[in-house]
Amino acid sequence: NEGDQQTVRLSVYPESARGVKLVWKTSNRNVAAVSAGESGRAEITAVGGGTAVISVTADDISASCAVKVTPKLSTPKMTSALTRVGGVQVKWECVSGANGYRICRRTSGGSWTKLAEVSGAMESSYTDYSVRNNMTYAYTVYALYDGQTASGCSSSGKSAYYLRTPEILTISNRSSGIRLTWNSVSKATEYSLYRKSPKDKKWTKIAALGAKTTGYTDKKVSNHNTYIYTLRAGNSKGMSYYHTAGSTLRRISQVSWSSLKRGSAKTLTARWKRVAYVTGYELQYSTKSSMKNAKTIRVKSSGSSV
Repeated sequence: NEGDQQTVRLSVYPESARGVKLVWKTSNRNVAAVSAGESGRAEITAVGGGTAVISVTADDISASCAVKVTPKLSTPKMTSALTRVGGVQVKWECVSGANGYRICRRTSGGSWTKLAEVSGAMESSYTDYSVRNNMTYAYTVYALYDGQTASGCSSSGKSAYYLRTPEILTISNRSSGIRLTWNSVSKATEYSLYRKSPKDKKWTKIAALGAKTTGYTDKKVSNHNTYIYTLRAGNSKGMSYYHTAGSTLRRISQVSWSSLKRGSAKTLTARWKRVAYVTGYELQYSTKSSMKNAKTIRVKSSGSSV
């Protein structure tokens, strides 16, 4: 490691050759320096990161060895630990001279344990997907040089509380509005529902719902407009992340029947009011109230009867 010193001793044979002058050299003074001592000894000082060849010559005979030095690098500065869908993303500032980083993690009351290593001088983030629901994790980072620890770490690190992201299971048009359902999240005490249009950059919170709620009908929608929805779960410890893409649906009003009349033998005539902007209609009919084995008829958008 940078700053360390190591004494080496050269054994010379035969005995009659021990009075020969030894000449010590280094191939790179910025990595390792060498100074001759007494009785065939030499002091090697680690100066900076890299590899240097230390050689010794006696007359026309020489020997050498390679010395690899790990530099002392600055402690990486932790910038954030934030929840994401399925994990926690850790970020830090790059350290000059580092070519990799070791990420360590701990839970409350625990000790730091190695989580992962990433290579690359410009790497500055890592997402931990091994997290469990309703857990708080702390993270810290070491700088590496050729796989070796080259810095200290933040003793406190950065912490994040992980709560699983709720998934929107269904989204559909209903007569009263747009209906959404989602899966429940263990340990969640509330859900926040957000909405935006395709042109909006920011989400707008439209509902705060209780822990047992897994469905909601958005009645404040207008026909022929497109809406995007996303959800967050929360409790007293924090909030989950959300799906940034959300779930999208175009609002289409319900079809209103005009009439359904019996025609000639084995025929019915169905009429309805046209709905603007739609591309077609789908009708289903069955002889059973359960609609078992129902048959389907598709009509072009210009139609209003069949």
